Amino acid sequence: MIIATSKFNNPYIPEFKGIEKLEGKMLHSSQYRNAEAFKNKIVAVVGGSLSGTSIAEELAKITQVYHFIRKPRWIIGRYRSSDPKNNGPLLPRDLLKTYASSLTKLSPEEEYEFMLQHCAEQNEIPEWCMKPDSPIGFVVADDYLSLLRSGNLQPIRGNIDYFSESKLILEDERSFNFDVIIFCTGYFRDLTFLPENLRLRSALYEDTFPPGTENIAFIGMYPEARGAVFPLIELQAKLACAVFSNRYQLPSTETMLAEIASMPSSRNEVAFTSSLATRLGVIPELKSLSPDLCHILVNGAYTPARFLLNTQPELAITTIKETEYYRRKLLHSKDKIPSLSSLCFFKLQSLQIEKATQDDNRPGGSKVIGAL
Repeated sequence: MIIATSKFNNPYIPEFKGIEKLEGKMLHSSQYRNAEAFKNKIVAVVGGSLSGTSIAEELAKITQVYHFIRKPRWIIGRYRSSDPKNNGPLLPRDLLKTYASSLTKLSPEEEYEFMLQHCAEQNEIPEWCMKPDSPIGFVVADDYLSLLRSGNLQPIRGNIDYFSESKLILEDERSFNFDVIIFCTGYFRDLTFLPENLRLRSALYEDTFPPGTENIAFIGMYPEARGAVFPLIELQAKLACAVFSNRYQLPSTETMLAEIASMPSSRNEVAFTSSLATRLGVIPELKSLSPDLCHILVNGAYTPARFLLNTQPELAITTIKETEYYRRKLLHSKDKIPSLSSLCFFKLQSLQIEKATQDDNRPGGSKVIGAL
């Protein structure tokens, strides 16, 4: 049995004091569609994670917004500089992420300095100031800080105490009037249709299998899953099917529990997909590939097409090389931000890619042999 009921199925709003007085003035972020319905209204947005920050940013372009947060996070643009020290061109985050870069483990201090290169501007804002000991977290926004300076957006840091009919009061007794409030407070997981012992009371093996069972798998409930999670979910589903069809044998319960105990508290998508792909036997074997393709897989964009090299090699290679050409085109662009034409229209020029990778693989260059 596969359970794939999502982490984002049941909207959650905390039981704040006085919340019953907000009837007709409140909604959850799951109900939000666009900013136009809130024009000329004072909007209170509660929640400082991804949806809260994005909605506050969008609303502040046409109306007054109070954005209530409990802790700061790194505010990351949709495009990240490839070379922040030298004001390099901006690329989508996924095109800057490589397998090689994922192997570099940073200390908390190094992680802070790295993020500061991209997000230093926010430390001028007390509510969003990040410190070396701040909990790691991020939100995605392009115009948030500029809207804050314009006066349309006001971030407020603190804990909510209670509500009156049109007023929000914090624990430090500050109060704020509003016309409508949007709760961006997440979701709760409802697994009451399952027996009590299967309701995810403990950690899962590979974030998929409850230890001690071989007939149930949870798909898409990976705690760190955000954004384009379909490649990850596909690998989870393939592993579940391999287990159910006896093509893959799960380890003993003791081994699963031991591996869960030794697992880092969070894994990025590179580590997670690589682990799943290794168990499925679809991890690329670099020593069997051409030097140019090997170089792209290690130092180029980390794309899920690499896991199709065994089953659909032509499609996989074409996709991998097209993506790398596109990435290199943007890296060498004279535009600070890629134009629409460069983002949408590009073609494969494999000879250029092969020449570039051959140059990178000249004697003296670094080579990686083994499995990703």
